Amino acid sequence: MKREVNRIMHPQRNIKLKGFQILFFVVFLFITNHGLGQTTLHTVDFETDGSGYTVSPSESNANTSNPDYWIRTNGITPAIFPTYGFTTSNGDYFFAIEDLDYDGGATKHIITCDAVTVSGYSNLQIKLLVGGTTGTQTIEPTKFLKIEYNMDGGGWVTRAQFIGDNTNYRYYEDENADGTIDGPALLSALSEFTYSIPVTGSSLQVRFHFYCGGSEELAIDDIRVLGVSANASPTASNFTASPIYQGTPYAFATADFAYSDSDSDPIDHVRITAVPGTGSLWVDSDASGTINGAESALSNGGTVSKANLDAGYLKYLNTSGTSSSFTFDVNDGTDYSVSTFTATLTVTPVPTIAFNATSSNGTEALASADLQVDLSAASGLTVTVDYTVTGTASSADYTLADGTLTLTAGDVNKNITITSIVNDLLDENNETVIVTLSNPTNATLGTNTVHTYTINDNDGTPTIAFNATSSNGTEALASANLQVDLSAASGLTVTVDYTVTGTATSADYTLADGTLTITAGDVNDNITIGSIVNDLLDENNETVIVTLSSPTNATLGTNTVHTYTINDNDGTPTIAFNATSSNGTEALASANLQVDLSAASGLTVTVDYTVTGTATSADYTLADGTLTITAGDVNDNITIASIVNDLLDENNETVIVTLSNPTNASLGTNTVHTYTINDNDALPDVSFEYAAQNSIGESGVVNMKIVMLPASGRDVSIPFTVNASSTATEGVDYTISSSPIVIPAGSENVNIVVNVVSDAFDEDNETLVVDMGAVDYAIPQLNTSQTLTLIDDDATPTIAFNATSSNGSEALASADLQVDLSAASGLTVTVDYMVTGTATGADYTLADGTLTLTAGDVNDNITIGSIVNDLLDENNETVIVTLSNPVNATLGTNTIHTYTINDND
Repeated sequence: MKREVNRIMHPQRNIKLKGFQILFFVVFLFITNHGLGQTTLHTVDFETDGSGYTVSPSESNANTSNPDYWIRTNGITPAIFPTYGFTTSNGDYFFAIEDLDYDGGATKHIITCDAVTVSGYSNLQIKLLVGGTTGTQTIEPTKFLKIEYNMDGGGWVTRAQFIGDNTNYRYYEDENADGTIDGPALLSALSEFTYSIPVTGSSLQVRFHFYCGGSEELAIDDIRVLGVSANASPTASNFTASPIYQGTPYAFATADFAYSDSDSDPIDHVRITAVPGTGSLWVDSDASGTINGAESALSNGGTVSKANLDAGYLKYLNTSGTSSSFTFDVNDGTDYSVSTFTATLTVTPVPTIAFNATSSNGTEALASADLQVDLSAASGLTVTVDYTVTGTASSADYTLADGTLTLTAGDVNKNITITSIVNDLLDENNETVIVTLSNPTNATLGTNTVHTYTINDNDGTPTIAFNATSSNGTEALASANLQVDLSAASGLTVTVDYTVTGTATSADYTLADGTLTITAGDVNDNITIGSIVNDLLDENNETVIVTLSSPTNATLGTNTVHTYTINDNDGTPTIAFNATSSNGTEALASANLQVDLSAASGLTVTVDYTVTGTATSADYTLADGTLTITAGDVNDNITIASIVNDLLDENNETVIVTLSNPTNASLGTNTVHTYTINDNDALPDVSFEYAAQNSIGESGVVNMKIVMLPASGRDVSIPFTVNASSTATEGVDYTISSSPIVIPAGSENVNIVVNVVSDAFDEDNETLVVDMGAVDYAIPQLNTSQTLTLIDDDATPTIAFNATSSNGSEALASADLQVDLSAASGLTVTVDYMVTGTATGADYTLADGTLTLTAGDVNDNITIGSIVNDLLDENNETVIVTLSNPVNATLGTNTIHTYTINDND
């Protein structure tokens, strides 16, 4: 490509610099694309402060005290002192410098342009406008404006400079920066200078280095960096092609390659530098989607024209399902891109097709159900799969026939729909619809190829029960039906087991344990009792009890047990004693009382009997009971057994047996039988067991036993009296049973009961004498009198002072020392006492002595008398009394009492 540079000079500006003029022109570069030429890569025109450049040190302005400057200005803003004295100005800015009081100093000022990218460019140049002064001072070669460059950070290199000649007042061009002036002097009108850069690279930086003395001015403007480019190489980008489906051609578009060119050249073609490792890349010139005819797969280095790219003919076909890639570069008709790029081919393998789940379910109330079929990934092709329908449900339960499911390209799932699910009213098993996938196209079968959908029955399970809990019929009926009902018709066969029990036996009817089956749709059926026997025997009504259990497809209802009664139709016999009475001596061991039926019975006949009479169970053996007459018998005996031939004198005794409560019979006439046991014994002897005995202590009960041998069968009454010689007193020392006392029939003894009265007195033993009187139905013998001695058991009391000490003033004439018994005694109690102490007989009156407590008393006093109230001041004095030798008592704790006579003087 050719580029042309047109230069147009700025309008002339006249600027007076402290009496000198600088004349400069601003240059614009216009770049066109019709020829090869220079390109302006960077411009600094100072129109915007700091745009594209930096300065060091920072800018400073002149003033009255410091007429020097380092400043970006247009000669007006900022106003430099002293003023430039512009005669004309169009407002353009430039950069000016005057010695800032260096006065020979070494400080330098620098304008540094921003780095410029110069890769791909040659013939690099620096252009700038420069002006200088003519003054009154000679400019030395050490004063300068240096033009420097730095390529890729390799260090600053001086390309050219403007220096003094040490004679004149101007700066001169030193084009090669070798210290030799070889160019014109700078004028106050800015002139353009051009310098080539002898190196190439990627990044270029330019700077301008000023060093001025007093009254030495420089100005600079319109700095440019230029270069020549033969052609800009195009570029592209890596990209990923997706989705690519296994077995489906993928077409590339021109835009996929992201072609670009900095000089706007259009894409000419794409070169395939390395073909894919798997699959084929080709130009499908007939758009058939297959490599055919003259077409063939591209090889390394193959090219694809822009026309084929634009038409979408570049295609890729992958049949393995493995992702791959290819590399490419692009061409603009002149050059290939500097880099190669990668197209990543993400291939989606042939998907698997399967149910989303292996099972699902729903109530039959749901009208339809969707069975979701999934692809493992979306496909670029239409996918189909066949399905077959089986299961326990039938076509009457739903609508779904064998068929084919189609998934359009791009779909990832679709449903097979079971429709028209029938919500019937029959209780039935849950039913299944089994759908099986097969024969996929553009896919392979996945794991879940079978889906079982269960139609859940929502109808209540019926109950099964007898129509009634009981029924009956005469034994003349040959059979009986027991109806079993369902609460509602069922869609299932219902069964129920039954067991047969009852009082009737297999000789009376025919029915064994079994199972009743009610066919689907039926609501009842019968269990039949067959071959009922009509015999001639009177017997109980008999039952056949049938119990339902273990239903299938139903639950048990309320009436699970039915009792059928076979009613007997034969007459009932009467039952009675053969006679109303009989008798025998007690020497006979037993007696039979015959009971008769008026006729034989087919039932076991029972009759209760109760036993009464004057005889007791000690006389014979027969308790209340029940007589059983086996079916077919006409009589049986109630037996009075173990009749006792005792030695007791007694009255004749009766055993009365009364019939009642017959079963399978009714009572006849002779319902009571009296049997008399005749006595055969003499009168017994009677006597006290002992002539004398003692009580155990002074309380409790003492039995005065009277013995009779042998025992009598009668009650024997024995009178008695208390002898006047007794020392014990009735009501005080004892109480006694009332006279007479009775020995009951059958007993050999009786007790006269004496309750001994307990008192708290210690006393002597006492006696009670009892005499036996005349006796009926017995003969008194041996001990006809008994003496009972009541033994005193009261403890001997203790005797002691009430306290161990006491005191009183000598002004008191006497003092009582109280002596206590621990308990009252029935005897007179005495105790001796001895008197000692610090007091003497002159102080009181009390000698050794004996204290007597009368029977019944519990205390008494020993009295200190005639206590002397003298006028002597003296110590308190003691009277010590000590107890000893008690009679009818023992000494207690406080045997010594100390009485203190308190002095009052």
